[in-house]
Amino acid sequence: MTYTLNGKTILFQGDSITDCGRDRDDVNSLGSGYVSRIKAQYYAKNPHCNTTFLNKGIGGNKTGDLFNRWDEDCINLKPDLLTVFVGINDTSRSDADENSDFVKFYTGFLDRAVNETDTKIILMEPFVLPVNEERASRRPKLDYKIDIVRMLALKYKTNLIPLDGIFNSVSTLKGYEFWAVDGVHPTPEGHALIAREWFKELDRL
Repeated sequence: MTYTLNGKTILFQGDSITDCGRDRDDVNSLGSGYVSRIKAQYYAKNPHCNTTFLNKGIGGNKTGDLFNRWDEDCINLKPDLLTVFVGINDTSRSDADENSDFVKFYTGFLDRAVNETDTKIILMEPFVLPVNEERASRRPKLDYKIDIVRMLALKYKTNLIPLDGIFNSVSTLKGYEFWAVDGVHPTPEGHALIAREWFKELDRL
């Protein structure tokens, strides 16, 4: 690991996959998903360090929700490292403005993070697994949004974790439900996979 986390503030932003049941009244609550796994694994290897891990994911959020709460839940926190994992909820609409809103809001809050903080940034692709027809029907919409996330990662020179490809790839070995029973929300194994990929990306900072 070339980028040290010691003494830094690490912020995770997103929807229910990041939220994962955290107590929103407790700043130290990280939920039961990949964020808490990252903290546990980090301290298991670095017990001498002092790092602040913050989870500001909120279940059901779309990119517009992140944009609207960006001052309080990002800018004011002055993160040294920001991870953003959002997008699957942006595939729930059927109107023509869905894609333009996704671009507008994702670009909006990412632009502010780059220009108003000194944070490094890791973006995570949203993913979906075709466990049923409804989940499979989201694929065309999600592919567009994944392309946007990749474009923004290139534009703003952020790191990117290609979770959609990773989850669909490992599903050929264990099946879709092993990693996300409903095709969206990871199982414990799915959260462990996200944590593993996050640490791999950390080594590239």
